[in-house]
Amino acid sequence: MRTDPGLFLSFDGPPRSGRTYQADALAASLTTDGHDVLRVSMPPDDVPLARTTMAWLDGRLAQYRALVDAEIAPALAAGKVVILDGGVTSMLIRARAVLGTNAPLGLLYTRDVMAMRPAPVDLEWIFLDAREGERKAPGFDCVAEWKRGACCHAPASAWPDATSAGARRHATYLLRAKHADAAAVNFPTIVAHLQSERLGAAWAAVVAETREQRDRAIVARRMAQWAPDQPMPLYAALVPWAEYTEAERVALVEAIPGHKGAVETFAKVLRALGVAEVSDEVNAVLATKDAAEIAAEAERVAREQAEAVDATDAPTAVAG
Repeated sequence: MRTDPGLFLSFDGPPRSGRTYQADALAASLTTDGHDVLRVSMPPDDVPLARTTMAWLDGRLAQYRALVDAEIAPALAAGKVVILDGGVTSMLIRARAVLGTNAPLGLLYTRDVMAMRPAPVDLEWIFLDAREGERKAPGFDCVAEWKRGACCHAPASAWPDATSAGARRHATYLLRAKHADAAAVNFPTIVAHLQSERLGAAWAAVVAETREQRDRAIVARRMAQWAPDQPMPLYAALVPWAEYTEAERVALVEAIPGHKGAVETFAKVLRALGVAEVSDEVNAVLATKDAAEIAAEAERVAREQAEAVDATDAPTAVAG
């Protein structure tokens, strides 16, 4: 049967986690059920783990983009189910594991968003460790970091809001490799549920919007989600900076929250994205935001100092 619109599924995680085995098994199951499936893998990589660099990552992402252009995007347009193993998330996990703080999560997330824009993954399974009996690759303990950035939706959630539906990227599931074989019986069911949503009238109404409209709504939501301990939504919001109108850029700057260091972080992310200059209007809003942030911090410090003095001057009870 025809699976229109196409679905893009990915199995990711460290080496020897079983991602290739599970991708092959799901492809065989869906093919048996009558789906038109394209099973695809990244080109072989013979670079040793210890020689992982940001240049290696960029090279692999370039290979990924070529694979998307040549095979994945045409298959999705034809309504096929595309199943990939060892995709973008696997590359980012490896870079983070080997390079540590030399590959900041925010910078990696920027590359993630940019790589996914041509053909975002609909459903992703990320294995957190090696399969039982397999040698654990050194340095891959950081895979659990992806838990904090993952967006997990239950199969029956009916995409919690319209923007996530329009954005194609639908759900991420994280699981231990030793539990993967037991969970695999549910993989086809999850795919069938997602496909039924895609064929429904409500979904059709959402995707009738332009991509630009969907992206703008998603950006606004991500800015609202940006918190001091969670910079990833900020990177996701600013990756398309070059595509925004001046009014949209000003609106983004005005949406910077008031927490400490927010303006500095915002400017740092722009520099990381290669934005060398901004307009006078954007600079003026940034300056106003920065002044307000400085004033708020000064007020907070003064209040804490006053409270400390009051505590020191308070009379001490004497037992009698």
